[in-house]
Amino acid sequence: MIKTNIIALALLVVLVGAGCTSDKAAEGVGAFDTFWTERVQPKITDWYKKQQDSAINAFGENAKNLSKGLTEDQKKQIEEWLQANKLNDYGDPTDTVYTGGTPLFDEAKGVSLDRYEYLFEKFPSLTDIINQAVQQNINQ
Repeated sequence: MIKTNIIALALLVVLVGAGCTSDKAAEGVGAFDTFWTERVQPKITDWYKKQQDSAINAFGENAKNLSKGLTEDQKKQIEEWLQANKLNDYGDPTDTVYTGGTPLFDEAKGVSLDRYEYLFEKFPSLTDIINQAVQQNINQ
């Protein structure tokens, strides 16, 4: 399949470069455009979507793992970080109002998220922030 596509592309380049008339060149470009939009682009789009979904799922699992086993000191650091950045318990501006009272309930799935898991998903750098703060406390 890929060999055929490469051969077709090479043939198109040769025909266009060989001094074809402008009508023939336009035909070749039109054929290539059709080939690209109907055959290549959907495959690239599908592949990209699968990679994106995979990364999101992997990060979601990572957030679950990070939220489990947090020490009290790490939880305290998260609370201090939220306050220092003028954010509410969910990492949003303090005046944020939620339908249902919380962003932790996923209505589509009918499940509630752990607040720390939610925060790790929302702020990927939170792990580094916590580790730095804990390390500074140890060094003091």
